[in-house]
Amino acid sequence: AGFYTEEVWKGWHALIDPGYPFIALPKQAFEMFKNDLKKAYPDAPVTCSDDEWCYFVSKCSKIIDGMPDLQFTFPTTTGESATYRVPAASFLFDDRDTRTKLDTCHLGVVRQRFSDLDHFVLGSSFMENFYVVFDGKDTNVNRIGLSANPATVSSETKAPSANPEDPSSRGASGSAASLVVGIIATVVFAVFIAAVTTCICIRKRKQDKLQKAKTYFDSLKTEEEGEQIESEASRTDDNPNHFLKSTSETANEKLVGD
Repeated sequence: AGFYTEEVWKGWHALIDPGYPFIALPKQAFEMFKNDLKKAYPDAPVTCSDDEWCYFVSKCSKIIDGMPDLQFTFPTTTGESATYRVPAASFLFDDRDTRTKLDTCHLGVVRQRFSDLDHFVLGSSFMENFYVVFDGKDTNVNRIGLSANPATVSSETKAPSANPEDPSSRGASGSAASLVVGIIATVVFAVFIAAVTTCICIRKRKQDKLQKAKTYFDSLKTEEEGEQIESEASRTDDNPNHFLKSTSETANEKLVGD
């Protein structure tokens, strides 16, 4: 890998991490980067802290045009190599010092926090320029593939890209299609279940409502019949001939029986 000098780092391992915002270097590699940066800008007000990062006391727009690309060279499956260039726009960040009120331009190339870490971390500053594909079948090696715009790659061979004739590419496409179909089927099934459940609930509520109405009207009918019976009994009790009529009918029944 290189910066101002064609080759600053050689023989290092790298971890590609989409959740990391910058490009992190091991302690020794970061010291080499600081020295190379000062060679590139001998007269510029660049400051590198002893801890983790470097910055310019100016806006990034004033230095971005002259800032070299970061270069990372990886071996390919054919035994050759491909060099990936990361433009300055991907690792320069404008900031403002709240204490001094000065504009600063931070480099998103930082030192690993722990000195015993001996690998690079290529975060989003690197990944935003390339397509990164992880090999999910090989969990032990975690092999990856990189693809990029050919204009950003200078190499003995072009950067690896997806090959439609490659069985692994066809397998990946088939897996993606199966995943999409599975998701659609799951969503349709869930909607169907929700619709059926809703219909059952609505029907049950209607049945309960009808049953309550029927019970209410039956109670009204029962009360009305009871009132009619009480009314007839009251009229019978108020009739003065009712007792005589009942006595006469009883006597006649006895005579007939004899």
